[in-house]
This record gives sequence, structure tokens and C-alpha cells, in this order.
Amino acid sequence: PEWLAAGAFRMSLDAIPYQNYEVQVATNLTAGWQPLVTLAYTNGVLPIIDHSATNASPRFYRARLAP
Repeated sequence: PEWLAAGAFRMSLDAIPYQNYEVQVATNLTAGWQPLVTLAYTNGVLPIIDHSATNASPRFYRARLAP
């Protein structure tokens, strides 16, 4: 993971090929998870960029198989 020049946060997800993933964000680990982005994974590593991280409270991220 890394911070980008504009204050966005970039990370990557190494996942199962041909699955859709929902990346979620929350300010604590127990409640309040909100969708950030849904991604279709084909192969390689999925880049994930949170452009709203600049002015946000500290955050936690998780990736789950999309419904």
C-alpha cells in the first residue's frame, strides 16, 4: 500500500481469477462497512485506489466476493 501525490491511497489485491470482488471501507473493524468499489478480476493483481482517503478518518479495508 502507498499514498499517492493527490492524497489518494493505493493498494492491491491478489485474488482468485474470474471472480468479482467488493472492496469495503470502515472506520472500525466491527461495524459500519461500506462499499468502496466492485472489481472484476481476470488475472494478475487488482489495483485499488481510494480517492476519498485524503480527508477521511483513519480507515480499514477488506475485500469480499461480490454478491
